[in-house]
Amino acid sequence: MIIYIPAPLMAILTFPGIIIHEMAHRFFCDIFGVPVYKVCYFQIGNPAGFVLHGEISSPNKRFLISFGPVVFNIILGVLLCFPAIVTMFYVGLVPEISVYFLMLLLGLSIGMHGIPSKVDMECLKSGKKGKVSFLLRIIFFPFYFFAIISNFVKNAFLDLFFAALIGFILPAIVINSLPSYKPQSSTIDRSTILTKMEKRIEAQKELDQYYGNIKSCSS
Repeated sequence: MIIYIPAPLMAILTFPGIIIHEMAHRFFCDIFGVPVYKVCYFQIGNPAGFVLHGEISSPNKRFLISFGPVVFNIILGVLLCFPAIVTMFYVGLVPEISVYFLMLLLGLSIGMHGIPSKVDMECLKSGKKGKVSFLLRIIFFPFYFFAIISNFVKNAFLDLFFAALIGFILPAIVINSLPSYKPQSSTIDRSTILTKMEKRIEAQKELDQYYGNIKSCSS
């Protein structure tokens, strides 16, 4: 059973990712000197955001402008999810769980829009013909392949899976690959806490008894 989520609702829930996605396109346009005529970072409609730019001179520049969100959204998504995952599930410290939960939601919403859209993929085929450099094809091949599947299936849960892959699974792999790392339990041993409390109560009773004896002797 496939759960359908209306595109406008999904856009509202994940609007930070859409904004970062379009900012990435704009950034690479500015880097390569491609004129930008109009930018919409977010709107409730189709498309949810866009960057209207001029002609791109080379295939490599066109590729990087189209795949800019892969760089921006993935890096930012990992930077937001990584500390939250480590702190909440591995270190076991959750002093402000609402903050870490917000970081996870923000990281997931940004990661979900890290894959180039259908318009981005069509942009690769437009303009002057030519081959993209071999290095770029090697680096971005997994994301190019995933983008083809994602745009064909058109299911938000596939984008969510991609976001979880870079936000949850990647940090877990990195942490567990460290030779000296041992995950700590996030649960607190209640018996240990009770024992410490009992010792403190007994010490306080002995201290009260001591001061009571001093008072009785002085009187």
